[in-house]
Amino acid sequence: MSRIPNQKWSQKIIDYFKTNFTFRNTLFKLMWIVVAAIIVITPSTIINEWVQHVAKQQHVGVFYIVINQGVSFSMLMNSSAFLVYLLQSIMCLIIFFVVFFTNEWYYTLLLSIAFMGGLFNVIDRATPCSFLFTIDGYPPNTLIHNVVIDYFTFGGNTAIFNVPDITILIGVIGSCVIYFCLTIYSYIKERNKVSAS
Repeated sequence: MSRIPNQKWSQKIIDYFKTNFTFRNTLFKLMWIVVAAIIVITPSTIINEWVQHVAKQQHVGVFYIVINQGVSFSMLMNSSAFLVYLLQSIMCLIIFFVVFFTNEWYYTLLLSIAFMGGLFNVIDRATPCSFLFTIDGYPPNTLIHNVVIDYFTFGGNTAIFNVPDITILIGVIGSCVIYFCLTIYSYIKERNKVSAS
């Protein structure tokens, strides 16, 4: 008797995978990941290269260049590199997993942008950097390991962040806002349908 519900549940899972992981759907999701990669990696790489090889001082126009040993918005600054890599990698894997289990293009795009932002920060941290000026006690042209380059600030003592941090926020907050709006819309539509009958 207990096997029947389990068989129904198993069949639902199989049906879900058959309908959502077709070649066309997988190709569609990979296409949005490539679009997100272009959106995130192009400006991030250009700015990182400029900051390292052209900027001659720490504060240039809208840029205030710092090295960040922590995660987004300078959190976990004094943590071990292992913990920071672990947290960033887990976040990337979770978002990547969610991308492949969502069906709507807007969630796929937004979460792919967040995924690429997180992935770029992991790659940035794994790539040694050097600058043409002294930064955080490191002399010019010294290779610095296990840091992310941050360069935007709102001024004062606010957090300093980079393009990938912005794309993570856009992806996650955008997905939450869309979900919230669609939930309210669905609730209102259902309520109007009930009151009309």
